[in-house]
Amino acid sequence: MVHRALCWLLFLAVLSCLHPRALAQVTFSRDWNAGKRSPPPDMQCGAALKAVDQICKVLVDEFRQLAVCETKSLLRFQREIDNKQAEIFLEGQEGR
Repeated sequence: MVHRALCWLLFLAVLSCLHPRALAQVTFSRDWNAGKRSPPPDMQCGAALKAVDQICKVLVDEFRQLAVCETKSLLRFQREIDNKQAEIFLEGQEGR
């Protein structure tokens, strides 16, 4: 019961945060351009979105480089283990 109440409270909190940003108006126009009554585009928001997009691209590139580096390290480590196991196996075979 407490879990359900917390979920409901969280839902209402998110909904109340999104409410001031929601603008809706049905306009019938001949094309995809904004109607006469639509608010002017927010240029600051567009610039912020571009900046966030660039930051995300940089972070994704860094994560990819880290993944490649980690993979190379793991492969090198696996190769060293395989070589050591081969040496141990060959030493055991020479004694026969």
